[in-house]
Amino acid sequence: MFLEKEGKLIYSTNNIGLSLPDVVKVPNVIAVAGGQEKASAIIGVMRACQKGILIIDEQAAEGMRQLLQISAL
Repeated sequence: MFLEKEGKLIYSTNNIGLSLPDVVKVPNVIAVAGGQEKASAIIGVMRACQKGILIIDEQAAEGMRQLLQISAL
């Protein structure tokens, strides 16, 4: 599925075998993603899902920080 930064669904396909309504029903969600170029997609998916554990690399975290305009520590 493809979601915009605000979490709105743009396009959905079953390439991972689960739709967003299916994911919402799963009690324990673990999302793994990496790369600065994926930052917007990561934000969108987590906003749409609104639960779970997110595992990312430093580049994804930096990209998300920039998109969300969060100052560095």
